[in-house]
Amino acid sequence: MRVYNQGDGVEFVAWFEATPGVPTVPPSAHWRLRCLTSNTVLQDWTAVPSEIVSENGAVIGVKALIEIDGALNEMQDANNRRETKQLQVSAAKATARQYSKFLEYAVANGNL
Repeated sequence: MRVYNQGDGVEFVAWFEATPGVPTVPPSAHWRLRCLTSNTVLQDWTAVPSEIVSENGAVIGVKALIEIDGALNEMQDANNRRETKQLQVSAAKATARQYSKFLEYAVANGNL
């Protein structure tokens, strides 16, 4: 599990594939961030644009850049040494084709 310092901003790249190795352009992409340690939603559903990545005229991928502001990575409880955050990325949210992926990372309390 990746560990970041409290207050650090973080960037993640989400890649979209219909099947392994076959890129797809989702009709929409959204993300949200939760603190699993405190069971708190830190950032509710937020739309993010997807970008087609081409090489020599061929589509090699579809990605979205998710930028998490450092304020979202503050400790929810100053007494915790570490908290677990969960990033959820959903494509085609609220449709019959919706699918999601989850990524967890930890935030370390630098004050303890």
